Amino acid sequence: MVATLSQTESQVFTALRSWVKNVLPSAVEVVRGDNNRVPSPKDDFVVLSRINKVMLEWPTETYTDDFVDTGTITGVEVLTNTQPIDFAIQVDCYGSNAGDYVTILATLWATSQACSFLDSLGIQPLYMDDPKHVPFIDGEKQYEQRWVTTAHLQYNPAVSTAMQFTSTTEVEIINVDRTYPA
Repeated sequence: MVATLSQTESQVFTALRSWVKNVLPSAVEVVRGDNNRVPSPKDDFVVLSRINKVMLEWPTETYTDDFVDTGTITGVEVLTNTQPIDFAIQVDCYGSNAGDYVTILATLWATSQACSFLDSLGIQPLYMDDPKHVPFIDGEKQYEQRWVTTAHLQYNPAVSTAMQFTSTTEVEIINVDRTYPA
């Protein structure tokens, strides 16, 4: 059995993007960073870029063994390792309203609104860094407004792999001196 992942990075980005789209005006585009050959959106927009993942604790193991009393095996024997992760995602707000948008996001991140919205998607907000004004010079040598913060969220992906189990064993005593003489 090939290892399977319960929650992918793409699903986490989709959930975060949904929340950002939910709290900002509908005209604001929200895109994922690290895309090659994709032009920046026009007007105000938000870019979400992965920074790092920090393991919050050791993985927990759970086992599923569908052994039936008759001694037959149904084939569903799985070892699942669940790993809580602090996923840091950089949030860049661009445009003339970037300062207002980053304030909205930073203010709402640690509220029950964000927790309730993201909980249904298997994610929980942890904290958000203080926003920083980081303007940049574009290709036309013009200053563009950009505010940057880092959103930390927790998700708990589970990796499942095949595992063999036994429910009965036979133990016998062997005289070591006689079976394995020196």
